[in-house]
Amino acid sequence: MKKLFVIVVAAVILGGLYFAYKHDPSPNKASDTMAGMNMAGMMMGGDASRRYTVSFATNPANPKPNQDTQLKFKIYDAASGNEVTDYSAVMTKLMHLVIVNSNLDYFEHIHPAQNGSEFTVTTSFPKADNYHLYINFQPNSATEQQIGFSLPVGVPASHTSSHIPLDSTLTKTFGNYKVTLSSASSQFNANDMNNMAEVLNFHIVDAKTGQPVSDLQPYLGAFGHLVMINEQTYKYVHIHPVASDNTMAGGPDVKFLPAALFDKIEPGIYRVFAQFQHNDMVFVADFTIKIN
Repeated sequence: MKKLFVIVVAAVILGGLYFAYKHDPSPNKASDTMAGMNMAGMMMGGDASRRYTVSFATNPANPKPNQDTQLKFKIYDAASGNEVTDYSAVMTKLMHLVIVNSNLDYFEHIHPAQNGSEFTVTTSFPKADNYHLYINFQPNSATEQQIGFSLPVGVPASHTSSHIPLDSTLTKTFGNYKVTLSSASSQFNANDMNNMAEVLNFHIVDAKTGQPVSDLQPYLGAFGHLVMINEQTYKYVHIHPVASDNTMAGGPDVKFLPAALFDKIEPGIYRVFAQFQHNDMVFVADFTIKIN
């Protein structure tokens, strides 16, 4: 049977998801598949006591860079072992998948499609590297779940990849947009975040004219999506805006509250990826920040 790899993970946050990532490099000899298991329910609502496991496979089994690769996820009730087929939409989708590479200079947010008890999506990876995959989904009558996997593509370099340096300025241009990242306290403080006292604000203006962009379009049910990943531990935070009213125009300011519910946001260097939609196009604003 095809050789794959094993991961165990855990996570939770308020207003999004907080993901604690742990890698077990040993292969799963029993099933010879890639598998994950969640340790805690996500979000509020539903039965938080229910647990799930996920099997993960790729086709081809050993993907190479720039090769179409099908990713396959199958979800099981951990108590009964039964396959799960009924889900509730999370921000308009039944499953979200975020993919990053080892030095966090690559980011992809895509949506596997359900086919019976299996979710599949085809993508490709730009270079040989170790990739980190994070999925979230919500079985009916349960809380939202998030589970993660590690996937080597090609032959990754043996040395540790260098990370993106801290941004010297938090105003950057991304295509047609200039985005400024700030916090209410003019700093990024883990204790304030964990105490729900730290709001991250993204101010968006037209890069050519400097005029505020006040007509953002809802993307996947919100005016923005924010992912934060610790560059050392790969702990993962997925956050939605503090308020989202789809009947009104969004921007030029979009605010996020990166508060953890069951775990704490730890000090460290984080890569920040924010997604917004304007004029029917989605763009990503990425920053590298230090949380004290």
